[in-house]
Amino acid sequence: MGEPTLLCGISSLDLLSGVQILEKWQFGDLMISEPLEDIFKLSLSNLYRQDPKYFTDAVTIIAEINCLNIATISSVFYLQRKNLATYISLTYIFRLSSIRKCDLQHPSLIKFCKIFSQQIKDAITQNEPLKKLEPAILQSKSDLNIFFTSGVQLNTFVQIDYSSVSFYALCLTSHLQTGMTSVIEVDPYEPYLDLANFLLFFTFPFQRNYASFEVHDRYIPGLSIQIISRQQKPDDEFFNSFKRPITYIRLREKKVFSIGNIHYEKITQTSSRNRKIIKQLQVPAPWPLATVVILLEMPENQRVKGCQLQLESLTNISLNFLSVLSEKIPNNDAMTQAIINDICHEIKISGKDDFQIIFSVASMFDPSIISKYVKT
Repeated sequence: MGEPTLLCGISSLDLLSGVQILEKWQFGDLMISEPLEDIFKLSLSNLYRQDPKYFTDAVTIIAEINCLNIATISSVFYLQRKNLATYISLTYIFRLSSIRKCDLQHPSLIKFCKIFSQQIKDAITQNEPLKKLEPAILQSKSDLNIFFTSGVQLNTFVQIDYSSVSFYALCLTSHLQTGMTSVIEVDPYEPYLDLANFLLFFTFPFQRNYASFEVHDRYIPGLSIQIISRQQKPDDEFFNSFKRPITYIRLREKKVFSIGNIHYEKITQTSSRNRKIIKQLQVPAPWPLATVVILLEMPENQRVKGCQLQLESLTNISLNFLSVLSEKIPNNDAMTQAIINDICHEIKISGKDDFQIIFSVASMFDPSIISKYVKT
């Protein structure tokens, strides 16, 4: 079928010049005869009928053109350029037959385009050449192809031994507290599939589509579980580059870091407001520890079913939490600590660590509860 990512382009629209292509990078054969400009016009047409204030932050536009076998995602923003009201669009063109329909709506892809469009905006306002973005554009092509071709099937067995109980429980604790998103850092030839497969059993099916068990040389945004080689950047710099909560596992040292756990803990108030809490876990939460022990005591041919039952139980508790929460704060009020304690007592959640798990899983069904907690 060929690689999914075909082309990236930066275009502009103003009343004087119409649509202009500022830069473009073609990665594959588009295999279409239509002028390239017509594809870019899709993201810029009719924008003069819109209020510019809605485009001060990037707006995402997604289109599928079945007759050409392409899909586009554009991030469009507005600025004053050379005394002209100008709309700028960052557009990626993908081979429609090589991607899943749900990929284009994935929050990580949309966030990626918005972050990239901000870099374009900064370059334009500072009169810097857009060509300087080429290394990042070329890397994005590789990252996007990995994202679109990701997906791992569940294994038919679960491998656990007594020596790994505490470590697996630590990994599972953080994995669930950070929205079922984990990175495993490995050395060359280090076996990692047992742990990766174990975490995959405690990942929702829609997220398994975005897991990758190949070893990559860098972190790939948008993947739920991924394996990367040992990184050379300082921990503080590397960990703070993540744009979402992440579990980071150093397999050789058996160290587990929970990074940016914003579902329950607030971002630290330091000199940089974007600095995240980086916490090395020392003790597993009760529910993951009990789960690993239960699985260890089960016959090997029953462990897969055991994982499924435990994930179903966790899901039911999280949905029950949302139901009780809606009764306690029907008017979208803030979630106070007193309300949290009351709910935990009612649905029998014991301890802060287990609550972080339930809250994180519940927020995957209803992200609005995060803002309700942050208000307190």
